[in-house]
Amino acid sequence: MKGLPSELSRSTAYRMLSLPRVLRRSATIIIASFILVTVAVLFIPWQQTAMGDGRVIAFDPAERMQIITANLDGRIEKWYVREGDKVREGDLLVRMADNDADILDRLKSERGSLVKEIDALKLGVELANKNRERQKALLKKEFSTDFNVEQARISEARAQKDLADAEGRLARLDTQIARQMTLDIRSPRAGVVQSILAGENSGLLKSGVAIARIVPETEERTVELFVNGLDLPFIRLGQDVRLQFEGWPILQFSGLPQLSTGTFLGTIKVIDPSDDGRGRFRLIIKRKEGAIWPEPALLRQGVRTRGWVQMNQVPLWFEIWRRINDLPPATPPLTMGGDSADNPPTQSSPPSDEESSSSPSTTNPVPGR
Repeated sequence: MKGLPSELSRSTAYRMLSLPRVLRRSATIIIASFILVTVAVLFIPWQQTAMGDGRVIAFDPAERMQIITANLDGRIEKWYVREGDKVREGDLLVRMADNDADILDRLKSERGSLVKEIDALKLGVELANKNRERQKALLKKEFSTDFNVEQARISEARAQKDLADAEGRLARLDTQIARQMTLDIRSPRAGVVQSILAGENSGLLKSGVAIARIVPETEERTVELFVNGLDLPFIRLGQDVRLQFEGWPILQFSGLPQLSTGTFLGTIKVIDPSDDGRGRFRLIIKRKEGAIWPEPALLRQGVRTRGWVQMNQVPLWFEIWRRINDLPPATPPLTMGGDSADNPPTQSSPPSDEESSSSPSTTNPVPGR
């Protein structure tokens, strides 16, 4: 039995089943290389991101879409522009007319009568004042009574009230006349007429009804991006955002932005203090200084956008461990003076078991993006 292995090794079958020494060394090298590469990959820096969707807008609200409304109850008499026309600030857009062609004449006639009534009321106030003074003088000479003086004072107050009411009616009438005389609606901004919502034969329109939309011309573009409220605690002003504009193909790696291509770089300028009613928060993204964006003629307002907020860099093993345990992204420490774009956030270490049981942030874990 002791000589069996030596005899077996010398047998032809054993030599046929055993691997050559070159293959054994090659297999050992491959397995060792795989293990080393796997370990090395686990320590690759990984960029944590928060994804959101939005659209292109103008940063200045006055340069966003303008709604043109009817300034009085009436009908459209004539349009002076068509959809797609470029207009300058102050250009005539449309002329409106009241359904009652004689309303302006009637209002002017009513105003004339009201002015005469006010003149008469002013005279009445003056006479009531003189009567009150006369009754006070007679009271001193004991030719009148306190009752007569009080009645004169009440008559004067009533006359003043009637005068004030008439002057109020005159002011409202002047406003109505001014609105009737303002039949021309002009463009509030230079831009392009996007759509006309009411034609010349649209019938009676109520005051305040939208009749057209104008998109102002602007060279500055920004993006409003909506992100999930779960990611908001880890988003700071000044963080970089990689953007994909609709129509521009990209190759995006969320964790390895240096390998991404086709995206455009922006930075967070505004974070809304409240959500949009659906648990999403709006971020205003502006072009980062030195970054290249598409030309304004190609990047129109309303173009749909997708963005990836660049948060902290962590080792790949930490990101895998975090996702397996369903933990939130690493939170940068807050300074006493708040966050600053000049002081980038630092990486926080993974929570220990003792911290996980006592920290309120880990009792309700926030899934990462």
